[in-house]
Amino acid sequence: MEAKFTKASTLKKLIEAVKELIDECNLECSSTGITMQAMDSSHISLVSFELLAEGFEEYQCNQNISIGINLGTLSKILKSASSDDSIRIFTDENIESITFEFINNEKSIKSTYEIKLIDITGDPVGIPETEYSVTVSMASTEFSKICKDLGVMGETVKVEQKDKKVIFSTSGELGTGSIEINEGENIDESTQTKIESNENIELSFALRYLTLFSKAAPLCENVTLSLELNVPLVVEFPIGENGGLGSIKYFLAPKMGDEDEEDEDAEEEMGEWND
Repeated sequence: MEAKFTKASTLKKLIEAVKELIDECNLECSSTGITMQAMDSSHISLVSFELLAEGFEEYQCNQNISIGINLGTLSKILKSASSDDSIRIFTDENIESITFEFINNEKSIKSTYEIKLIDITGDPVGIPETEYSVTVSMASTEFSKICKDLGVMGETVKVEQKDKKVIFSTSGELGTGSIEINEGENIDESTQTKIESNENIELSFALRYLTLFSKAAPLCENVTLSLELNVPLVVEFPIGENGGLGSIKYFLAPKMGDEDEEDEDAEEEMGEWND
């Protein structure tokens, strides 16, 4: 397998967006691109991304291979790359290691790092096809700010959609907070909020997970939230211009029951996908 990113910044942002949820993962490489799917250690959320072959500057993979890698190690290595460096990635003949070359043509510098692969077992999670009653497209920076701001007040966020507006609200020992977003009110058309809805909906989620998901905001201008009763929320960020390189998706089960039981209920819901 061999692949080349024009700018290191894309891969750096992608790894930053998943490393706090996942310690290790398998990168599944094929002729069509690179995919990854893994649950966090608590089995409460699931992360999935796809990098399309046509989105790379160069890409070649003649056989399906699985690359087990520690994301903490990869993140540390990527910190040595400048955002404008190009990155060449390739595996050795025995697929026992993966090499990263950071190339800075302006300074005539090439840095090379080789990471030994690790054996990671586990079956992929079957994600059922779902028709969502509500989809919300909004500026990714706005989503990130909402998560950060409401996190000051509470640990659970209620997401309510009605009458073409979305209300994010929370409550805690310090008080309450809410942020209302209406459709199409942004001056910049490319980041206007767009809401598609078949019915009103109200769901609650663990705010700390949404905050971790929002770390993917630097990858793109917009994020899409897909909501349906009794199924996990999907938070999707395109990668590259108009999603030309692929996308990253986060799945999070809604909270149910009493406050003390909410995380347990969420874990049980996500666990059903593994059956």
